[in-house]
Parts: sequence; C-alpha cells; structure tokens
Amino acid sequence: MRKKRIIAKTLLLFLTVTGLLFFRPVYAEGSSITVTTDINDLNQGQSLKLDLYKIGTISWVGNTTPTRYELSNINELYAPVFAKIFEGASYMDIGYDVEQQKMRNEAFDVDAAAIECAKKIMDAQTVPTAAYSLTIYPNTPTTSTAVANGLYLGIARDNATTDRSDYLKKVADGGNERVVSYVYTDTNEHWFKPYLVFVYDDGEREIPLDTIHLKYETVPFGDLLIEKELLSYAKSPVTFVFKVEIFEDQACTKPYKTRYESIDFSKPGKDSVMMARIPMGYWCKVTEIHSGLIYKPVQGCENPQTVKIIPAKNGQIATVSFVNDWGENPPYWSYGIKNVFAHDGSGWVWQDPHPQNQEVHQ
Repeated sequence: MRKKRIIAKTLLLFLTVTGLLFFRPVYAEGSSITVTTDINDLNQGQSLKLDLYKIGTISWVGNTTPTRYELSNINELYAPVFAKIFEGASYMDIGYDVEQQKMRNEAFDVDAAAIECAKKIMDAQTVPTAAYSLTIYPNTPTTSTAVANGLYLGIARDNATTDRSDYLKKVADGGNERVVSYVYTDTNEHWFKPYLVFVYDDGEREIPLDTIHLKYETVPFGDLLIEKELLSYAKSPVTFVFKVEIFEDQACTKPYKTRYESIDFSKPGKDSVMMARIPMGYWCKVTEIHSGLIYKPVQGCENPQTVKIIPAKNGQIATVSFVNDWGENPPYWSYGIKNVFAHDGSGWVWQDPHPQNQEVHQ
C-alpha cells in the first residue's frame, strides 16, 4: 500500500511539473507605447500621426553590466547609419535615460542617429511602409497595441498628409543641418524632431520606455502684402502675375517654397493681394513675371524686390510695391497698312500711292 502511495505522489508531481512546463501562459512579445502632445492650436478636426518605421530587431544578449542588447536584421535603408555608429560592433548599451533620451554609451547619440535615419527617409526613392501608425490628439494620451520588439524611427505628421515631401524638411541648425517634420495650423508652423523608439519586453526584462511626449518648436506665421498700382490703362483687361520665392536666409540660398499670385485690372488704380502663412523671419523674393504686352515698370520701381517676413505689430506688415504705366510711347506695338480702292467701272483700283500706318494695339 505504501508503495502505491509513493507511485501516486510521484505521478502527481510529474503531472504538476509537466503542466507548468507545457500549459503555462504564453507571453506576447512586445510592449505598448503611450504618446502625448500638448500642442493646443490644431484646427477643427485636425489630428496628428506618429509613424513608426522599423529599423531592426532588438534581442537580449545576456546578463551583463550594463544590460546589453543586440540590434540585428537592420533595414538596408538605415544600415549605413548604424554601421558608422557601432563601427562593426552589434551591441548597444541600453541603460537608457528616458527623460534625457540618452544612452549610457555616449558614442551613440540618439538624436543625431534619428536625424540621420530621417534623412534616409527623405532621400530614398522607395520608403518602407510604417510598421505602426498611431493617431494622436492634443492632451489625450494615446496608447498603442503591443508593438513588436525592435528599434523604430518615429516621425510625427499631420494625419491628412501622406507624401513625405509635404511633412519632412531639412533646416539649418547653426553650422549643422537637421531634419524636422512640420505640421501647419491656421496660425503656426510646428516642427517635430524625429525619434528613435526602443521597444523590448520579454516578460522578464523591459526597456523602460512607457511614454513618448512629442516635443515641438513653433514657428509663427507672418503675411506678405503685394501692392500694385496702374497709372494708365489700355482698352483690354490685364492680369499681372507675381512669382514669390520664399527663402530661409537673406542671401536667398536656402529655398523653402515658391508661390504665385495675380492681380487683375480693368481700369487705372490701385489693388493688392495678401499672402498668408509664411514662416516668421523668412525672406520673400517677389518678381513680377507678367505685366501685359504694353505695360512697363515706372522709373525707380525695382523688379524683383526682397523683403523679410515680420511680426504683425502696430499695423506693420512685410510689403512690396509695383507701379506700371502704359505711357505715351508704349512698347510692343504692331503696324497695319491702310489701303484705299475705288471702282473705275471695270474693276477695283488701288487709289492711294502713300499708305498710312495705322497703329493697332495687339
């Protein structure tokens, strides 16, 4: 009897152990991410996206001090960035200060690596599809579903934009160049930095990245007023067209955008057109590129004109002015021939041996 009890206890212990081994809950690899932003001037119905592009896989190396993880399966688009950082090594020192976004390994500059990866996105002919795309609302924490373990490039954008040329740009930063994603509202342009997002959780170890707070710089908008005066007028309506080249610098060597505006006239007088949503401190080079065939600038009126976008203060606004005149001797005339014929009974005969030029306005 005693022998049977021992066998029974042994069997029960075996079943308990095997049950724990084969029927324990399976841990889902990956971690959730919460994203916040305090941007407060989005337009009605406007929201943000945070796109996460997977750079590579993160796996735990083993018990080391500091804890080390291996970055592998790096997307070929970003591989040159990390080959330069690691100089052939495949290990990263994680021990990572979330608030400061800084690694223990000081050679690994998180912000610089994120900028270099964002440049790859800008320059690539084909960009990988974002592995995750999270919709973000102001002052409302957004928590993702489980994100697979890995290293990601995070880029914020307007929910409505899809073309990277509409939300990524390179901007000067002292003697360096960085990449920002930009979001327009009715009153401002906001610049968001790119992020490197570390995700690792295997149930025992976790990189402590719980929340991403989207930081941004605000570049206020200004306006440009284009004034136009027409001193005299021919018979036909005329349209004056202006090319507005916007630059980041006074030397006009760093182009931002180009726009076109026009003003119509059907009589002498003054008119103007206002251009809004130009980043404060940028420079506008305005060129009148079409002024009709017979109108020319008056003496002293420069074309093109360059002006800096300034804050709207005390009624001041960045302004350029163009004045055109028809004049007594307008250019670009053509001439016709006036012929006189008379009927002499047998046919029409040309009578006038001295044709008169009649000015005809084309």
